[in-house]
Amino acid sequence: MAAQLLPSEYAAVIRREKFMRLLALFFGILLVSAIIGIIFMLPSYFMLTFSKAEVLRRLEVQKEAFAHLDAKTTENRIRDIHRLAETYYANESRRKPIHPIFEKIAFTDDSRVRLENIELKQENQKTFVLSLQGFAATREDFLAYVAGLRDIDGFEVVRSPLSNLLNDEDVSFELEVELSSKLYQYAKKP
Repeated sequence: MAAQLLPSEYAAVIRREKFMRLLALFFGILLVSAIIGIIFMLPSYFMLTFSKAEVLRRLEVQKEAFAHLDAKTTENRIRDIHRLAETYYANESRRKPIHPIFEKIAFTDDSRVRLENIELKQENQKTFVLSLQGFAATREDFLAYVAGLRDIDGFEVVRSPLSNLLNDEDVSFELEVELSSKLYQYAKKP
């Protein structure tokens, strides 16, 4: 043992001071390590905590999707949609255009007869009717126009109320033209 030059009371105080400094240094290093650990761990913790509910929700949605997933039902739906699409395209190729009807009316038109409105209506399940509204210069012009409409192939009936014949001049008229079914039915399959 080395000889001590300090009295024993001072030596005890110095030992206690060394111990306290070492203890403070140890707790300081421990505190710094804990702070660094918390700094690096907090983002991961919050991400896991906040995304836990989202992950659980996605898991539930996947479970429900698998529970509802029935291959037969899906196949039947796809087959029905395919059948509807085939029917649509098959009928679309057989469809007739409507513009020839309007061309026939336009070519019957006279400079003294002016059409204001043409409306296509479905009278019942199988009959379509064109409602024509317009003006004619004289009653004779109007009667000639109606006769021209009656001569058109494809118009079954031309209905003209008596109120169209009341005026001799500036005749305001309303006509109904019943279309022949051959104008709007689908063409026969080839």
